[in-house]
Amino acid sequence: MKGQIIKIKEDNFKDGKGYWVFFKMEDGGSGLTYLLETFGNFNNWKPYLRVGQTLDGLRWKNKKKRIIDADSMISPTIDLEKMARLGIFG
Repeated sequence: MKGQIIKIKEDNFKDGKGYWVFFKMEDGGSGLTYLLETFGNFNNWKPYLRVGQTLDGLRWKNKKKRIIDADSMISPTIDLEKMARLGIFG
């Protein structure tokens, strides 16, 4: 499933520095996850932690509470129309 990052909030957890990441999901609803820099999955997320980034491969850890599994196999989406408007294709 896809979602766009709309807010990132830095926080201190008992296991170290981390982030709450808030999403607008493709179904129009919201979602969130939390990431800790000391956990192995953080390196999967780090290159994409910016507001406006859309990610694919998100899966629910708890759909009822709208919590996204931080172990999701994420990948960035490519907006071909936006790239064309920016002249990336020549």
